[in-house]
Amino acid sequence: YEDNRIRNVPYDSRYLVDTWWDLGYSDENTIIFTQQVGNEIRFIDFYENHGEGLGHYVNILRERGYNYGTHTFPHDVEVHSLDEKGNSRRQTLIDLGLRNLRTIQRTSDVNDDIEGVRKLFSRFYFDEQKCSLLVEGCQNYKKDWDDKAGTWKNKPKHDKHSHRVDPLRLLARGWREHMVDNKEAVKISNFF
Repeated sequence: YEDNRIRNVPYDSRYLVDTWWDLGYSDENTIIFTQQVGNEIRFIDFYENHGEGLGHYVNILRERGYNYGTHTFPHDVEVHSLDEKGNSRRQTLIDLGLRNLRTIQRTSDVNDDIEGVRKLFSRFYFDEQKCSLLVEGCQNYKKDWDDKAGTWKNKPKHDKHSHRVDPLRLLARGWREHMVDNKEAVKISNFF
């Protein structure tokens, strides 16, 4: 707020929109929509829901009507279902028309991801209305208290705020790789 980086941040059709996901069904499924403009990482939109299949989220992206670049997912997008087809979530998303999917593998230390977000944070600009839940998640993201040990645990508290912020950790982990991939994605501007 002090740097005026939480304000009206409109979609700019001259730039591709990248999405960053945290998959969930019982827990929240979260999607963050970003545009890179110069050195800025602009958070232009945010969506969360639960209890919905992947088709619901693909329709949300379609309804938004953005010109998409890369859709980045955590490692669990590679999980295969137990139905007769045995498709991965990735394959299901592709079958639903999503293109330019990228998977970021899990890291062993969540604190490295958090430090990565801190390093990028000065470049973040948030749309005050569309990303209000993401901003709230950032404001309330905290460690969990260990009553037994009488100290803070070395990991974030697992709650609605952590689900909202998890795609930021994914963004920080994959940003360098993303920038290389995004040069290629600029050539492919169609979502479906």
